[in-house]
Amino acid sequence: MEDFDYRLRPAKSIERKMLAESFSRLFIFGKPSSYQYVGFGAIWFNDFILFHKALGFEKMISMEKNKHLQKRFEFNCPLNCIDLKFDHSNIVLPTLKWTTKTVLWLDYVCVLNEEVLRDISLVSSQMSSGSMLIISVNAEPRNYRAKEEDDPQKKMISGLKISVGENKVPNYVKKEADMNGWNTAEICRDIFTNEIEETLKIRNGGIVDSTDKFSYQQLFNFNYNDGAKMATFGGIISQEKDSTLIEKCAFDHFDFYRRGKEPYYINPPLLTFREIHALEKIVHSDKKEAKKIPIDTAQIDEFIKLHRYFPTFALTEI
Repeated sequence: MEDFDYRLRPAKSIERKMLAESFSRLFIFGKPSSYQYVGFGAIWFNDFILFHKALGFEKMISMEKNKHLQKRFEFNCPLNCIDLKFDHSNIVLPTLKWTTKTVLWLDYVCVLNEEVLRDISLVSSQMSSGSMLIISVNAEPRNYRAKEEDDPQKKMISGLKISVGENKVPNYVKKEADMNGWNTAEICRDIFTNEIEETLKIRNGGIVDSTDKFSYQQLFNFNYNDGAKMATFGGIISQEKDSTLIEKCAFDHFDFYRRGKEPYYINPPLLTFREIHALEKIVHSDKKEAKKIPIDTAQIDEFIKLHRYFPTFALTEI
């Protein structure tokens, strides 16, 4: 809970705004007020505040496993429509009402592990059509720790097998290099996707009418580094009879829309307020104007790509 100050993570802030814009398309399935939002609010509740104001979510549930900080969470809770649940997500999620359309963002700070997979399996087995499931996990390969006696040449792979279960690790992961860089994020995406698809296969086994069967469609595959490699992936769970509604949502109109393995990298440049204001003036102008600003061309291009979601932070006394 206290590992990060979520207000000061620019890539996370950009990701949050992108998700909010995507969630706004769900009106095709029903009014935002008919959805429930479930997530981890931490003590800042940043996503809850944004999604409530931007989308009108009225039923919101925040899970927090640190029961000893209950009074602090209650003190910082900004909205009376947020229902605080003090327990591990493995305990809380089975108690929730999944017949209600849901946007669920499990924004973990941990690596992908068996507890995370348990959450994924549980919710994908029960979510109603038109619901969204998104998770974020730490994708630093060195954080997958093996036992001391394990082969030193395969410590990360051993750690991954310990974390998620040996049978969950894709067959293509054979050597340490397979987990280097952002490869671990791709591995996590594959494990996450496989878990959903295997769960839906079981769920659909008891459904006779093919139009009532459920499927998962990926919409998001973000990679970013806010002090640690983080990966976010997820999408929409729906019944076959609602496939035309997904098309009407037009998620593919977003630049950050991703159906497959290729991620969308969020890499915001580090800029001063003056530089941000100068760049905002020339976003829709001839690029020659940008040469007047003493910033690297790559940083300018990255800002232009992200400018609609770019955060502006200031330290102030309240």
